[in-house]
Amino acid sequence: MKVSDVRTLNLSDLKIRDAENGLKKIEGYALKFNEPSEDLGGFVEYVTPEALSNVSFENLLLIYAHDYNNILARADSDTLTVQVDNVGLHFEATLANTTLANDVYNDILAGNLKGCSFGFVISPGGDDWSETSEGMPLHIITNIQSISELTITPIPAYTETSVTVTRSLDKIKERMKMTDEEKKKMEEEKREKEEKERLEREKAIEEEKRAAEKKEQEEREAKEKVEEEKREKKTQETIKREMEKIRQEFANKNKGGDVKLRELGKKADEQNRDFYEVLKKGEVTRDSTSQVALSDGSVLIPNTILGAEHEIYQFPRLGGLVRNISVSTTTGTLPYFNNATGKLEEHTEFANGNRKSIDKINEIDWKLKSYSATYAYSQELISDSSYNWESELGDQLVELRENTDDSLIMTALTTGLTANASSDIVKDVKTILNVDFKPIDSQQSNIVMSQSAFNELDQLKDDMGRPLIQMDLTKASNFSFLGKTLVITEDTLFPSAKTGDVNIIVSPLKKSVIKFMQGQITGKFIDSYDIFYRLLGIYIREDVVQARKDLIQWITKTAA
Repeated sequence: MKVSDVRTLNLSDLKIRDAENGLKKIEGYALKFNEPSEDLGGFVEYVTPEALSNVSFENLLLIYAHDYNNILARADSDTLTVQVDNVGLHFEATLANTTLANDVYNDILAGNLKGCSFGFVISPGGDDWSETSEGMPLHIITNIQSISELTITPIPAYTETSVTVTRSLDKIKERMKMTDEEKKKMEEEKREKEEKERLEREKAIEEEKRAAEKKEQEEREAKEKVEEEKREKKTQETIKREMEKIRQEFANKNKGGDVKLRELGKKADEQNRDFYEVLKKGEVTRDSTSQVALSDGSVLIPNTILGAEHEIYQFPRLGGLVRNISVSTTTGTLPYFNNATGKLEEHTEFANGNRKSIDKINEIDWKLKSYSATYAYSQELISDSSYNWESELGDQLVELRENTDDSLIMTALTTGLTANASSDIVKDVKTILNVDFKPIDSQQSNIVMSQSAFNELDQLKDDMGRPLIQMDLTKASNFSFLGKTLVITEDTLFPSAKTGDVNIIVSPLKKSVIKFMQGQITGKFIDSYDIFYRLLGIYIREDVVQARKDLIQWITKTAA
């Protein structure tokens, strides 16, 4: 295991504040970029802004006094968030209502705690040494491999340095004892070596680039030649087939020599010539009112097309409310543990250890499925209109994807559940949040309700006949309830529901529903059967899974 370095900042800007839910928050910077440290036992240190570019903060902990038994917050529980900005690594922690957390909060408030340490491992080759103008060894950290902890500490001068950094410090000090001539010679040799390596790298890269470009050019020319031959052959076949069809239609209609039929045949010949020009030259000469029509009456090239108007989607999307996990395999399992319920047992001297059985490992299985859709459009549609049809169709594909996610998420929320009929919606929602769910699950819960359910809630009045949600009737109804923002969906999104049905889901969606994704492909393709048409398509691989059935409550309203 790699030994971490530990650095401590004396933070005068450590802040505390109360959160909206009654809990307390602390925030500040755990490290700052491009600021010189104090003397760290014979050297000064800088951390560059690029040093955190490869660091993962998913399992980061905020602890007290470097003791892992004193956990204040953690990233994987969403009680600790960090952000890398132009100043440094900023953190914000929501403290639980514990004795330790309250003591730390009050000590910061009183000014007793001002230090914040961070434990980290430097990446191989992720640091460099030089000297300050006063001859002090200067340690520059350019790449950090990992950060294991953030610590609130009462000892701002505390510094621990790994053996690797200590050895590097010894070497730089040894080098500083060299004469100016020896230093100059060493630096010259170092520059020559680096320059030689740089030239060799550039030469290798240039050779690989030229080889790749040559191969790409040859492949492109071969492909273009094949495609040109295919297009020429298909063009001739299409022209021949269409002309024959028009001649046959004219012959069938003109058997009696009727003048009107002969005029029809003449117009068909004109259309055929226009069609030939479209296929062969990509353009057609006609007046402003004419259109090129195929034999079945469909229009090949439209007249002027104005920019489209769009209806705004009226309801919030559910995809951003559930947990999204990227996976690389079609099937798999996500294990999770419930809280341990046992206790430690008294251990007498020389007695056998009190062995405990591991709690049951729960498993969430996924099996990816494929979903796709395509839109077809002609080259003539693109050529005859300045409107960006490809972008329009692409936006519609995204809408189809979001509609699919909404449907799959609602299915996951309701599968295997029966809606509980309620005569008092407010009372039953409160019971779910106050009793059925544990405090953290209740705090993180969402309330998803149909539009008719919101209307039902909005119509409720208190004992004095005043609207429950909005006392002031001159203002719009408040889309929040019991301190939670309401997620309003279409009535018919719920399974087997019809317009007017009242349905409400109460659940911490990030825990109860997980969307496993392998990727999404959106592309533009040429139809192999007709080169004058293209397809714009989307293809996704995902599975939306009901992860915690015990954390989903579904209620509906009792019929009057």
